[in-house]
Amino acid sequence: MNYNLVAGTDQQTLDRLIGELYHALYPALFKGSLEGDQVVYSAVEFDVNAPPKVNLTISEGTREAIREEIDESEAPRISALSAPEKSQLVEAVVASTFELTVPSLVLTLHPAGEGGKASSVTASLMLSVALRTDTRDGANRLIIKAIHGEIGIADDELLATSLNNLLIPPLLAYFNDALLTPLEIPLLKFGATQVSLPLPRVQPPHVAIYSALGANQPEPPPPHPWPADCVFVGVDAALLRAAASAVLPIGPSAGFHWGIVSGEVRAQILAPDPITIHRDGSLSGTFSINASAQLTAHPPWPFPEIAFGPSATASLSVGLKPSLENGHLVVVPTEIPMPDLDFSMGTISDIAKIILYPLFAGLQLALNAVVGPLIVEALKGVRITVFQVPPLTAELGGKPLRLALEQAGTSAGGPDDSLLLVSVRAKISN
Repeated sequence: MNYNLVAGTDQQTLDRLIGELYHALYPALFKGSLEGDQVVYSAVEFDVNAPPKVNLTISEGTREAIREEIDESEAPRISALSAPEKSQLVEAVVASTFELTVPSLVLTLHPAGEGGKASSVTASLMLSVALRTDTRDGANRLIIKAIHGEIGIADDELLATSLNNLLIPPLLAYFNDALLTPLEIPLLKFGATQVSLPLPRVQPPHVAIYSALGANQPEPPPPHPWPADCVFVGVDAALLRAAASAVLPIGPSAGFHWGIVSGEVRAQILAPDPITIHRDGSLSGTFSINASAQLTAHPPWPFPEIAFGPSATASLSVGLKPSLENGHLVVVPTEIPMPDLDFSMGTISDIAKIILYPLFAGLQLALNAVVGPLIVEALKGVRITVFQVPPLTAELGGKPLRLALEQAGTSAGGPDDSLLLVSVRAKISN
């Protein structure tokens, strides 16, 4: 697996969300009028009077239309490509394209010239929609664009051909400008963790984007049976460790007083490695602990004061709980055991050994009594933010819309259950 993050949804969820969007905006953005060619038609009114449906398996016609557009492009960067390079570009575009089918499109045709009577016809409309990602103002975003369309009329192929030539270019421009371009989707934010620009892929019955740690995009992975009827995000243990490294290590410290010994104790808690993802969506991590003390023994005269530095290392296995809080995936330690540290007293002189040797057993217990709770309390305060879901809002047709995320749950998933999957119910609301 060459990616560390996946996010996506399934066709069922897309159909539901598009239906919610349609009902929120009809008729404002789904009815309109286009200027005709002034030869046959002066104007054409359109009415999308049923919600569009998603088809993630594109037709051969869509594939051929993409191929023709690339082969015939006069853009210098495309026309300069060799035939094999153009074929690769076609496959890349196809891999991030799906279809939207409008089952009922009522067209009212107003003839050019005076005295003509308007007529109506019910057609279907297929739009090929391409996904791509880019970065603006330091934030990644998903852009949706209709790149091809076809009008179908069941019993009048000649009229359909005429209307395709006349209406498809302005219809594409209308739906892109009025609906799809304003719907650009801000993608997950990862704070200080560097994650590549996501790679979009349409893999029926899912649409997904994939990212890797670092700057380079991953190679397109094969399809996987991701969760259904939800929006999901999956992160692997490497990304979880990278997020933990943004807030760890930490170094709590405290004063120490025991008998004739005083000074300061401190602990360094490193980012957990490894992190294990369990089937129920819980996590556990192994924290490396470095503990040390700068102590001084104050024996009675005539013995000299003795400075020494006990130290210890340990590994602590801790339960971790992931949860989605106000759009942030947060991981916090939960089941934290009390560490048991075996302190080495370091290099000390022979005279110091005479004084300190009788104290070593008690000093071990005393140091653990201070350092152990110090570590536990420090871990209780650790909050690892893995990613943030930015506000998913847009204003379309004068209406503010929001994509609300509800009923979040976690589980293991992906190839070999190697990902922490966060699944949410998405809903469009005003």
